[in-house]
Amino acid sequence: MNMDPPRWGAAHTEERNIFKGLPKHIIGRKETKSALEKLYKKEFILKSKKTYEFHVSLNIEKKKDIEIFLES
Repeated sequence: MNMDPPRWGAAHTEERNIFKGLPKHIIGRKETKSALEKLYKKEFILKSKKTYEFHVSLNIEKKKDIEIFLES
């Protein structure tokens, strides 16, 4: 959601760009990777292979759920 503009649906970005907004001391940590996997499992983030790398986008079908999750 911190991307400007947020990457919903067909708008996507490389998976490594997700980590750019995080503090350097938590990038690459086991907990960070685990949290990302949980977001994939909840289908909040969609992952697809594009141009030899994985690209991600926010799942537009889960927009309401994502907003509720972020508010709590």
